[in-house]
Amino acid sequence: MRVVGTPDLDGRPVVRGDGTRRGPLFFSYGQVDLLCGGCSFLLIKGILRAATLMDALIECPGCGAYNETWEAAENVQ
Repeated sequence: MRVVGTPDLDGRPVVRGDGTRRGPLFFSYGQVDLLCGGCSFLLIKGILRAATLMDALIECPGCGAYNETWEAAENVQ
């Protein structure tokens, strides 16, 4: 995933952990794993496709960085 330095939230949802989880924030049965672009923490295990979270930012519980999918970055106008 791509780290967003200081996120301009502008209404975008932010996915955060509850502070207690040490593993991925979500588990699913797909074949795509999403890693933090800053520290390689496994954020989501087994998503069907990264575009599922295209508009969301994901805050890494490992390093606190805000991440977005590459698809989201490519579609920003």
